[in-house]
Amino acid sequence: MRKLYQIIFKLLNQIFRVPMWGEYMSSEGKQKAFELVKSQNTSFEYLITDALKFKTTKKFDALGLIYAHFPSEIRKGVHRHLLSFLNPGGIVIFEAFSKSQLENSSGGPKNESMLFSVEEIKKEFCSLHFEVLEEEEIELQEGTYHKGKASVIRFVGRKIK
Repeated sequence: MRKLYQIIFKLLNQIFRVPMWGEYMSSEGKQKAFELVKSQNTSFEYLITDALKFKTTKKFDALGLIYAHFPSEIRKGVHRHLLSFLNPGGIVIFEAFSKSQLENSSGGPKNESMLFSVEEIKKEFCSLHFEVLEEEEIELQEGTYHKGKASVIRFVGRKIK
């Protein structure tokens, strides 16, 4: 996971030169985010908020959704809301557990409706052109509760309109 974050920070810092906004709910996650930002010699705006209540007049060139699992009753609305802050041509970088993750013990939601399928991704992010969209098995090494075989969906998509 750390390598993925490093790639994201490098990409965003070198190509888009945008401030980063993160939504982490734990103090440990917040500390990890600040350490990584500092190591990449960049900056970001740190905000903990309800994703549906987030407001800004800014538009962004990139949006990262990394293990952002929302309850099924609000998920589509959250994605639509967050995409509204993305400039045309902006990119979304996404990684989350797939529905196949229920077979694994390496973490993630145990409620299938909070997990993803490739078909759901295509529907929920229909305003994107997918440059990469794949489901794959990876090996997690992210501490005690996120360790072992995991099934994830990853995509990079560009906003069409």
